Amino acid sequence: MDGNLVLGLLSQKESERVILEVQELKRHHPDCSDEELLEKLIRRSAWRCALVSGAASVSGGLGGGLPAAADLSYQTRAFHRLTLGIAAVERRPLTPLEQAGAAAASFALAGGAEWLRRGAVRGARNLFARSSLLVCALAASAAGAAVGYAAAHSVGTLAREALDRRSRRGWLSG
Repeated sequence: MDGNLVLGLLSQKESERVILEVQELKRHHPDCSDEELLEKLIRRSAWRCALVSGAASVSGGLGGGLPAAADLSYQTRAFHRLTLGIAAVERRPLTPLEQAGAAAASFALAGGAEWLRRGAVRGARNLFARSSLLVCALAASAAGAAVGYAAAHSVGTLAREALDRRSRRGWLSG
């Protein structure tokens, strides 16, 4: 993983930006409950990840590793920001150790999503191999977008469950 990406994930500025985004989300949706805000946050992140994964998948792996590297970097940052955002909505700030764990988990999950995306893109291109290049590119993009959306939505669900377990554990021990 790129050193700048690691430093960016663990920086205080990143956390502050996420908190500002959550505050803006709350201002735009004042009638929403925390649960509804979490769903909006997760869906917005999932759609963004879908767009990036779809764009990175258009070439279907052609053109070197640049699209894959860009997607992995974006997904890692997006997954981490999503985790920070969920913690901010639930007013459960992460400790530095938890932030480091969230960054590591984000990288690992983004790597897994990248592996799935490549497989889905390869499968879509093989399925439409006898079609035009445009159809192949659109199928590859749709497959990549679907994986990007599902991965981000899954990360959001995992982060919510982890924070919920953490709060229950803290309540039981306190």
